[in-house]
Amino acid sequence: MAPPQPAIAKGRWGVSDELRVSEYRSVQGDVETGVYVRAKLPNGKWDSVDVSLLTASSLLRWLRSRGGDNPLAEDLVGIVLGYGRLHDSLKEEGT
Repeated sequence: MAPPQPAIAKGRWGVSDELRVSEYRSVQGDVETGVYVRAKLPNGKWDSVDVSLLTASSLLRWLRSRGGDNPLAEDLVGIVLGYGRLHDSLKEEGT
């Protein structure tokens, strides 16, 4: 039986430390923004990565980390970074 998981700690900028890198996007790496965040790689290690490499749910969590909640702007960022509409992606991910 796995030990209980600790509560998610808030990072320096108020984002949970559970931002995750998409395995697919980390291989493709087609888009770079120059905006880096601390996130967990597919191999479980932590690194500073471009926000374009995050999973759709992690990107949305990061976008909202400063108190924002603007579905239109969030979807626009998703489209520009090649995710498609983030809110549609989350339905597909089941989150």
